[in-house]
Amino acid sequence: MKLGVTYSAFEGITELLEQSILSIRENTDYINVMYQDTSWRGMKILDSDLQTLLRLKQIGLIDDLYLYSINEFSSLHNDALQIYERHKRLIGINRVKMAGCDHVLIMDSDEFYLPKQFKEAKDIIDREEIERSFVPYHTILNQPYFRVNLGIRRFTSFINRCDIVIDDRRFNSCNIKGGVEIDKTRVFCFDAKKEYLFNLSELTMFHMLGVRKDLYRKFFNNTGSPYEKTLNVIKDIRDINQKNLTYSDRYNPPPRKVEIIPNYFNIKEFAFTDSSSPIINHTYLNKPVYNPPPPLKPIHPVTTPQFKTHEEFLKNVKRPKNQWMAGFMVF
Repeated sequence: MKLGVTYSAFEGITELLEQSILSIRENTDYINVMYQDTSWRGMKILDSDLQTLLRLKQIGLIDDLYLYSINEFSSLHNDALQIYERHKRLIGINRVKMAGCDHVLIMDSDEFYLPKQFKEAKDIIDREEIERSFVPYHTILNQPYFRVNLGIRRFTSFINRCDIVIDDRRFNSCNIKGGVEIDKTRVFCFDAKKEYLFNLSELTMFHMLGVRKDLYRKFFNNTGSPYEKTLNVIKDIRDINQKNLTYSDRYNPPPRKVEIIPNYFNIKEFAFTDSSSPIINHTYLNKPVYNPPPPLKPIHPVTTPQFKTHEEFLKNVKRPKNQWMAGFMVF
């Protein structure tokens, strides 16, 4: 097996991405990072996050750093944004394929694996010739050692064969064994001869969902979070502490218990920053919701101009007014 990983990244990069890559790097062959300089809601990437990406590329933790350039999608409903996000992931899959990988893992910058578990799971997939696999995950909120029990089985896509077929007609519903639902942007709808659903004792992904200095940037720019609920969700997360091991979760009652676990990935603790004011007053919150655009298709192959720096890219690439997607190689 030659395993490639494609990351989708915009925020939380400085706090999390390097440690996330380090948790899997020794057991993978190729790392692609699809990043945006502008979020789905029109916010610009932080300079610190951009510099982190360039540094990780320079030291070799990232093999392929690729800019997914977009126009404003801020007025679109979350379901529409998820279609575009999936297109971004499909380009990442294609780049991994072009690098010679025959298996792919889709990740975000806030996802982590224990190296020993990861290797053992990868060996099972290789030995048993499994074509599609799924992994359960823990949700971590506030700090890297607060795990919340959401009371339901949560899974995401794990290692899959690269020669997949995406069936857009099944985009909104692609369940697996036991009716487990997967992140819509990572749906692999194809006829797999063998699939495998890992259990918690075999493999767990640690999702640092609410572990950020700036939770407002995280949830406001997330295609999976209704931004109308952002401020209350953030308050619930920030209320968690050593004396209050409860997550109120007011949109999915009852309140959830929080467990303290080891800080497996040596993520630094931090104080929260507050960018709520520009988000509360953000004009995008008052824009109308439009119907989703038609599903997007991946580009095969992706051919891109070469630029040595991010600044050179910005000077040379012209973006049509109504351009919905364009991806350009940074290095």
